[in-house]
Amino acid sequence: VSAFLLNRSSDLWDTIIEQEANQLLQTAIATLPPQCNRIVELSLTGKNTKEIAETLNITVNTVKVLKSRAIHKLREYFSRNDIWIEF
Repeated sequence: VSAFLLNRSSDLWDTIIEQEANQLLQTAIATLPPQCNRIVELSLTGKNTKEIAETLNITVNTVKVLKSRAIHKLREYFSRNDIWIEF
């Protein structure tokens, strides 16, 4: 019984941490310029660079540049807020 409760407690803890991490990420993404924000959101849905370019009617190179800038800005955001996250 105690092993069962420990596993359930661990699962609950993992769920809470995952939800909090997702909230922190969404808050950080909201600070990005609109086009960077959209590129990151589309990336998180599983779209690749070419698909994002087609969706936003921009070049693949523009997606790559803006995605790189977005990741840099997200790292800065997390660093300023003493949050450690690995991309």
